[in-house]
Amino acid sequence: MRRLATLILSLWGIALSHAALEVPKALPATDITENSFTANWQSVSQASAYNLNVFAYKMEDCGTETIKVTESFEGLVPRSSGSKRNKYIDSNLSVFPENWKIDVNTGSIRQLYTTNVAGDTTSVYSGKIALAFDATGDSIVTPVLPAPASKFSFWIKNANATGTVAVYGFDGFQWHSLGEASTISYRSGGIADFSANIPVGCIQFKMIYTDENPDLNSPTAIDEISYTYGGIVKTRDYLVENKRITETSAPVTGLKDNTDYFYTVKSTNGSETSLESNMIDVFGYAGSLSKPVLKEFTDIKGGQYTANWNTVIGSNGYVVYNVYTHIAQRDETKTILHENFDAFTGGTIDLPAEDDGTTNYDEYTTVPDWSVNFGCWTEGMLSGINIQTPVISTTNTNGCTVNVRVYGAKGDKIDFNNFYTQGTPEKVTKFLTQEGYNNLTIDFKHSSEQMYIELYFRQLDPIKEIYLDEFTMTQTLSKGDRFSYNYDYTLVEGRRTNSYTFTDLPKAWGDQFAFRMSAYAVVGDDLYQSQWTELTEVPIPSNIDNTRRENQEIKVISYPGNTIIRLLVPQEIIISDLQGRIVAQVQGVEGDNSISLKQGIYLLRCGNYCQKFICR
Repeated sequence: MRRLATLILSLWGIALSHAALEVPKALPATDITENSFTANWQSVSQASAYNLNVFAYKMEDCGTETIKVTESFEGLVPRSSGSKRNKYIDSNLSVFPENWKIDVNTGSIRQLYTTNVAGDTTSVYSGKIALAFDATGDSIVTPVLPAPASKFSFWIKNANATGTVAVYGFDGFQWHSLGEASTISYRSGGIADFSANIPVGCIQFKMIYTDENPDLNSPTAIDEISYTYGGIVKTRDYLVENKRITETSAPVTGLKDNTDYFYTVKSTNGSETSLESNMIDVFGYAGSLSKPVLKEFTDIKGGQYTANWNTVIGSNGYVVYNVYTHIAQRDETKTILHENFDAFTGGTIDLPAEDDGTTNYDEYTTVPDWSVNFGCWTEGMLSGINIQTPVISTTNTNGCTVNVRVYGAKGDKIDFNNFYTQGTPEKVTKFLTQEGYNNLTIDFKHSSEQMYIELYFRQLDPIKEIYLDEFTMTQTLSKGDRFSYNYDYTLVEGRRTNSYTFTDLPKAWGDQFAFRMSAYAVVGDDLYQSQWTELTEVPIPSNIDNTRRENQEIKVISYPGNTIIRLLVPQEIIISDLQGRIVAQVQGVEGDNSISLKQGIYLLRCGNYCQKFICR
């Protein structure tokens, strides 16, 4: 009620004065646990004490109907003499939005974006008009709202990516920064949403433009400013409210589980009280991140598992790798890497879609860590100066075979470079023998513990691309050989997130998975990351019906027509059908023992161990 009364007085125009007592600076929390911490702040020489507020956020009905306001500036009219580069607002003909403060005048050569002037093809978000920011200090201030706001956003575009729009919210006492929208992220236009950062009791917004190197031919377009007030709004749920403290730190206990807490302080001296300090996120990044602690895997079944961990204080989320390993159960020729690039869409052979710099396209490839310099693509094909495969770990050093399908011109050249952790890299050069699609086979004589293939394109015509349409790497493995690579890579967002489920995993004979992760935090433009957890094998079981699971020395892996009995120590293996007839009896060796069986249900006996299983 006190907060609501303060807002009403502010809306009526009654001045609320604050003494010029210095505002203390709140410092990061220390001694943080799941249910306690120590709040800290700098001293203020004039202060006799401090008021501490500790709170979480909750959503609550403010008692006013929900209203959404969207301003598209369609009442503004450009001067008829305005060219594409020089469009001023016609003050006589324009209808300005009521109670808005719009300043696009100082230093301006362009106040409006329009689409109704001949020859002007500049797009805006809605209608035919948008405001143009082209000089530092250009600003927009909304009217004072009749109730607290819950949402705020606007459309922004600058094709040449210069300039920054800073956003602020006023809570009846002071302005709070909601963050900035850098136009580098809005080359083609997009909605900048600051709803998550709105302060409690926010009743007004302002936007201020900064551009140290403006491009006068490319101002920043601002359109579709939207805010919602009333209804369900963010409020503070106080754990500690205006607690008087004479020191510059205080212990805080009684935190609720899975709740994010914040704190602020004010200086006091007699009847004088300062404005509120900066806000400290108790569980925000505070200088370091501890390594996540893994918990037991759950939901384990063929082709799926859930990884679990303890949350890390200060993190914004987690970087997760799922590492695939295949162990040859017999001599075999095995595909160890395949990619068809089918997820790349858009563009044409003569005019491909493109990207600048070195880019990982993890969202578009079957497995992560493909890398391209100055990548470009058309439907299902990828190109660039060079393309690099993910790193493959292999115990087989006898080489591998690479088959590629490429599109290019007759006489174009591709250098295939096989890089190793040990030994001299191996290079094979191939020429395209026909226009269009070519199938090439490259036999490398060596492989290494860590290896990757780089394709370097050398076109006869530098403005025409060579496209990689399909890539397949195979290796001849002896029983016991293995290879591995990063099968899945994902960013798991959310400081409270503590699990992730991998699905649709390979289930071939000899396939295994292992898991590793680290915590990360983003502070401003800086990224911080914890140490990685140890690579931990995931105990994915076979497709079997276990009647006894406590014996960890024996594992049954069932495949159509074959069953693997994995032993940690040599012992006799006896397999019988449900009628008690022995169908297989062998002296098992340490490791994997392969036994051919028809489809059915069987009993396995190894010493005192007995287990029922299904051969599918």
